[in-house]
Amino acid sequence: MLRQAAPARAVRPGREVTGIMKKVLTWLGIAFVIYYLATNPHGAANVVTGALGWLKSAGNSMAQFLNHIKL
Repeated sequence: MLRQAAPARAVRPGREVTGIMKKVLTWLGIAFVIYYLATNPHGAANVVTGALGWLKSAGNSMAQFLNHIKL
């Protein structure tokens, strides 16, 4: 017997627009970061230094926690 093809899924209006907006906003964010890095290298260096300091602090806290629970 032949089976009938499943009906095509209805796409809600606006779904395509949401996907396109997400891509546009992502690319705008990337462009802004590149612009910021190019026009304000001192500020960018401060941001990177702060992010690395935060990661170092998080790593130290994790190590301290693991040492205290005595794995």
